[in-house]
Amino acid sequence: MSNTNTLGHTDPSMWKKRARKDEFFQFCLRSAYSYAAFASEDPRTQNGALLCDPKSEQILLMGANRRMCGMFDTPINPKEELVTGDKADLLVHAERDVLFQAAQRGLSTRGLTLVCPWACCPDCANAIVGCGIRNVVTYNKPISMYKKWETVSEHGLSILFNHGITLYRFDSILPSRPTQFTEITLPNILFDGKPFNPLLGEWE
Repeated sequence: MSNTNTLGHTDPSMWKKRARKDEFFQFCLRSAYSYAAFASEDPRTQNGALLCDPKSEQILLMGANRRMCGMFDTPINPKEELVTGDKADLLVHAERDVLFQAAQRGLSTRGLTLVCPWACCPDCANAIVGCGIRNVVTYNKPISMYKKWETVSEHGLSILFNHGITLYRFDSILPSRPTQFTEITLPNILFDGKPFNPLLGEWE
């Protein structure tokens, strides 16, 4: 795991707190994948995102790349258009989906942490900055594996970094030791049109 925009600590108690935070963030990454497996409507690449408070260790909202919903939770576009239409015009990215949900529910996003396994395009990065997010947690493997979008993702992450947002970039979403956070069994998801095992970080 690489962590930018933060200073290291030599106090053992601080390392314990850091280890616990890392375990919570890894749990959140697994949770985002679990949510994406059933909520994402992208026919090629499923992605999830969530907002959390690491201090209270609470997940507040979850989102996925799917059709936009209005105030009555009714998608604007028929699902059939995802196959025949322009996907980019029909789907909202997972990061913006969870931020839009927060706006609809009156939840302040200022100072919260956004977790998204595959983050983020420049448009999502600007939305994250504008919403006052403090930390962004992501997973390195999908970013490096999907070469078509690697440059775009790194550009988005550089926008976050340049605006002072702390980035937590994990090389694995599995904890290095037994943890108190509830474990979940993850199904495969679609990634670039192929079954992808999130726990192993590889295509099946």
